[in-house]
Amino acid sequence: MATPSLAMVPSGYKDGTLYSVLPNNAGGDFDVTRGSLATRVNKDGLIEPVGTLGADVVLNGDFEEVGADQILNGDFSQEGSEEVTNGDFATDSDWVKQDGWTISGGKANANMVLGGNGNIYQTILTVGKTYKLTFTVSNYVQGYIRNVSQDGTLPLYNSNGTFTEYFVANTSNLFMNASTSESTQLSIDNLSVVEVGQNWDFGTGWSIGDDKAIQDGANGDLQQNSLVTGENYKVTLEVLDYVQGNLVVRLGAANVIGSITANGTYTFYGVASTTLFRLRAQVGFIGSVTNIIVEEVGQEWTLTDGCSITAQGARILSDGANQHIQQLNKLVVGDTYEMEYEITESVIGGLSVTASFGSGIILKDTVGVHKFYAVATNAALTIKRNAACDVTIDNIKIKRLNGDDTPRIDYTDGGCPVLLTEPQSTNLITQSNDFSPTSWLKTNLTTTLDNEVNPSGDSSTYKISTNVGLSVDVSFAYQVISGLTPSAAHSYSVFAKNGGYDEVRVLFDDGSNLSNNAQATFNLNDGSITSIEANGTFSGTTAKAEDFGNGWYRCTVSAVISSTGASRGRIYNSDSTITVGDGTKGVYLYGAQFEELSYATSLIPTYGAVRTRLQDTVIGAGTSSDFNSVEGVLFVEAKVQPNDTNKIITLSDGTGVNILTIQVNPNGRLDVNLVATDYQFILNYTNWVGTDNNKIAVKWKENDFGVWLNGVEIFTDNVGVTPSVGTFNKLNLSSTNGATDAWLGETSQIQVFKTALSDAELLTLTTI
Repeated sequence: MATPSLAMVPSGYKDGTLYSVLPNNAGGDFDVTRGSLATRVNKDGLIEPVGTLGADVVLNGDFEEVGADQILNGDFSQEGSEEVTNGDFATDSDWVKQDGWTISGGKANANMVLGGNGNIYQTILTVGKTYKLTFTVSNYVQGYIRNVSQDGTLPLYNSNGTFTEYFVANTSNLFMNASTSESTQLSIDNLSVVEVGQNWDFGTGWSIGDDKAIQDGANGDLQQNSLVTGENYKVTLEVLDYVQGNLVVRLGAANVIGSITANGTYTFYGVASTTLFRLRAQVGFIGSVTNIIVEEVGQEWTLTDGCSITAQGARILSDGANQHIQQLNKLVVGDTYEMEYEITESVIGGLSVTASFGSGIILKDTVGVHKFYAVATNAALTIKRNAACDVTIDNIKIKRLNGDDTPRIDYTDGGCPVLLTEPQSTNLITQSNDFSPTSWLKTNLTTTLDNEVNPSGDSSTYKISTNVGLSVDVSFAYQVISGLTPSAAHSYSVFAKNGGYDEVRVLFDDGSNLSNNAQATFNLNDGSITSIEANGTFSGTTAKAEDFGNGWYRCTVSAVISSTGASRGRIYNSDSTITVGDGTKGVYLYGAQFEELSYATSLIPTYGAVRTRLQDTVIGAGTSSDFNSVEGVLFVEAKVQPNDTNKIITLSDGTGVNILTIQVNPNGRLDVNLVATDYQFILNYTNWVGTDNNKIAVKWKENDFGVWLNGVEIFTDNVGVTPSVGTFNKLNLSSTNGATDAWLGETSQIQVFKTALSDAELLTLTTI
């Protein structure tokens, strides 16, 4: 078979463009306009809005941003400037030498006799400060040397080597004391003294060692005054040399955020109750600590009391007050957003974003990643407790859904995708997904929010349950509907799933006379329709159940309403074996829609107000180089929508002078014709079902015209001319001007061939 010159199968697309497979240039692509957001069924079978996502408007949504370290010298490695002058003893100066000390050969030499004062010293210390002393002993013969500028037990050095010690000065003099009681003989050099432990307040039992603070079991405090009261902080530290006891971490004098009883690296989060960071040794803690870092967290967020940052995200702990986390001026009221978030811990209760996205948006409270779409009703992003709760949320992303003109590649029937094009329609239900008591009126019903996964993939789903002891037949939820056209066809649809009741009854009525109504009862186990009724002045009632998987059915009732106009849409629990409610069993609901059409279109979600989806228009594919006006084949595989308008595909020169048309009339008739200045052939065909999947091929060639439908040639004409060379230059799924008679339905593929195919090829091409 010949290769088509233009081929479109729904696959690649971007906002405003539907790509063709052939030709390999932009000339074959269709321009798509709609001007409003719309939904589709994605390849996973879930209902979602189409469009491109903008940048994430949430700052620090993973709560991992950290501020500057509030702790100074947290690794205890800071050293001050050298305090000693002539520590290498290069000259015989700067030192006070007592009995037995001399300086020569780049060393200080001790040659002590019994008795006397055996010190060499400089006045360089500040009482109470901590210092690091290093020096080298050489030429050792006997005796020892020690630093006597400190309290407590003094280390003795009685061998050659390089030594380091840390001490707290009890005098302004650095005294290096050589024993006179043992007739000491040795030399020292490379002597250095630098201040260490800066910025820390060392309590009882704390001292500094090599890049660490050491506690000897005396239960004192190690602390810095460096925090901001009320700020959230992340604390990391490392414990070494653990022997016993516990080390308590505090953000404030008494605000404990962690306790440590073993070696290791630890991380804690908390809110500072005062400006003091404190490590308290308890129960005789013996060990050391280092690498202390305290960083502010929760930047960009306002957290009320009861909210804090943890390793798992933002914890909202509420006793029923209005605890929340918030970012201001992040949303544009009226725009649609995708919000994705992760619940990392869930102890009790749940969260909502009703202040930002209107009523009915209750966040999923089970651990895991969740997503929803909604229209912003406030510029501030506010995530708050829905009731008394203890829930932690993390990885919050909110992106504006752009691309009103994005083609809808739809997978409603599974398998291969189709291009979904629909007429303009308005959902007159003001809360399509929120069946809470404030959004839908109830009679003898209780509404609960369960964790059932609904057709959008979200697991916050409402269930209506008949109250205990009350009749199932008189328990229903409803919305008052306004703005209807009298004596016109309307459709009322809702997604429903068995929640203990096997059936659901969908009904809409005349508010002034409730006996005027249309209704149907649907079996939620197999999707069968139990009953259909048109009562009073309502007429032409039809019903349809569509299987959306996982036990969900879209249940639709369509009818021509009375001359006064319907005003209520009702949803009843129903079950042939249950007559009285138990307060628990019921029906899960999602996606209610009431529209002025004789059938239900794709879901138009609403969030507090009616909403309109504008008509899809797909036009402008190809150029004159992609078509052969003299001969060729136009092939279409599609289902058409059963609405009351013409549906047309045109291949033309942009006018009605040279045009090939495939048209479905309002009565469902298939009309095909070719105009080359005058009509060359006309087909009016009624023996088909347009709402079924059909393959249509139209062949044109001088004195050789034919139309094939589903493997059968339904028309042939051997007399007529075709347009001149180079005439056809545009393929529209609408009239030639692109403004009227849009092709509405589910289009699986479109192909154009530059040659008139043989009968055998057309048979192959159109066989279902």
